[in-house]
Amino acid sequence: YTPGEAGSWAAVAAFSKQVGQPVRYVVDYLGPGDPFPAQLAEQAAANGAETVLQLEPTMSMASVAAGNDDYYLDSLAAQVANFGQPVILSWAAEANGNWYQYGATRTPVAEYRAAWAHVMSRFSAVRNITWMDTLNRTYDGAGVTSDYVIPGVGLYGLDAYYSYPDDTFESVFGVTLSQIRAVTNKPVLA
Repeated sequence: YTPGEAGSWAAVAAFSKQVGQPVRYVVDYLGPGDPFPAQLAEQAAANGAETVLQLEPTMSMASVAAGNDDYYLDSLAAQVANFGQPVILSWAAEANGNWYQYGATRTPVAEYRAAWAHVMSRFSAVRNITWMDTLNRTYDGAGVTSDYVIPGVGLYGLDAYYSYPDDTFESVFGVTLSQIRAVTNKPVLA
């Protein structure tokens, strides 16, 4: 993700040049009602990158599971299908954390899982998506990782930050990655 990427590929190209690697994934964040970022997705595809959409719900998970937001979901599904290129979709990321209204300690796991299942069902006819369940690293007070590993997705995302000079991949991601691996062998983006 780079600020302003939806309007111009320049920031993504500059990042790619800085790190000496082509960009493989470009992330955008969508709230309810936000349209598919067609310009960004087209630029990503033209540059050999895949679009990752983090869908950030503000409505309750019970409302989503009940179908109260199907108009938005169906509209987005049609837009993604019309794009035709591969897109990765992530719904309600970092729910094992407690900072989002749908997260641990704020929404029962059963409601969260029911919302996931409903959202996936609204995209069932869309053939160019891969679902990604994005979790946050485990920390004291986080929800149980295995409760938030959603079955039926194609890959998992793992959000965490290198905060200290002596942080390593193992110290930052290791515990949570092991917890995910105890449930699934699907690919993980960290």
